[in-house]
Amino acid sequence: MDLQELRLIGMLQGYSSSYLLYTTCEIGLFNTLYHGPRKLAEAAQELKIETDLLFRLVRPLISLKLISIERDRIGLTELGNRLAGEAEKSLEKMVLFCGREYMELWSKLHKALKQGTIPYLLREKSEFFETHANSAQKFNEFNDMMQENSFRLDLHNCSNHIKESDKEISFVDIGGGSGEILAKFLHRYPTAKGTIIDMAHVKKMAVNNIERLGLSSRCGFIEGDFFDEIPVTGEIYILSRILHDWDDERAGRILKNVSQVMNQNSKLLVIERVVPETINSQNLSYFMNDLHIWMICGGKERTLKEFSSLMIQAGLRIVSKEDLNDNTSLLEVQLKRHK
Repeated sequence: MDLQELRLIGMLQGYSSSYLLYTTCEIGLFNTLYHGPRKLAEAAQELKIETDLLFRLVRPLISLKLISIERDRIGLTELGNRLAGEAEKSLEKMVLFCGREYMELWSKLHKALKQGTIPYLLREKSEFFETHANSAQKFNEFNDMMQENSFRLDLHNCSNHIKESDKEISFVDIGGGSGEILAKFLHRYPTAKGTIIDMAHVKKMAVNNIERLGLSSRCGFIEGDFFDEIPVTGEIYILSRILHDWDDERAGRILKNVSQVMNQNSKLLVIERVVPETINSQNLSYFMNDLHIWMICGGKERTLKEFSSLMIQAGLRIVSKEDLNDNTSLLEVQLKRHK
């Protein structure tokens, strides 16, 4: 078998590694091993799986350096540790969400392309966010994944966008969900106040999370739809991973609504992946994420030029771009200056 053939077969079989990770998270093996190595037979008994089948599942995980084995005891490697739910910076919820949502949608990609629709609508009767508003299970799975992502996001350097004299300002997190991102700002600025704007079905979860984080006295929740007018004003507005969920027309509508409540002293902080202009192997993850987001909700990941174009049409301008962790960037946006 030549090198080109090996490479192509490796690409073809990539789905099997994805399903292996998902299945291992779903059955709970990484969580079972999180507190220390276990005998294979003990782990199999706890997971209610035949020992021989578990061993066959474990072998490729050992090859992938996710699990280690010594005699008859299996344990987690440093890499595998990241897939346990209790681990710091865990990726478990992302893997579970991908397995339960994305993986099936990829099998519908060719049909969706031919029919001029998105794969999600070939499986569900309604759009992604409408489905989640009517299904507690789907909403919770999505929110668990988003909370996990928000926890990993490092906003330590975002103070560059807030002056020392502005630390008693009010934040407005538009589509803020459970409030994890807003909480990062409020913990950093203990005299600031904040408001989460989101749909009615999000309220209970957001309020509970605000209380858990000890922010009830400084943070509130207002029911609202960012496709309608923004129901509250503040000094700093936040759109964290919102725009990529929508096509240009609807993303532009969100930005227009935000611009209408801003003034010349306001700031909008947009947290998104910014797709590089250069197409190469190093940037593959950006392009794959773009397909992911299109397949599930018809959105798109954008380049800086594409973001700039959206802003201009909404009467806004990008002032600066700061790269964060997790291939994510923060765009500081203000109203366009009038000549």
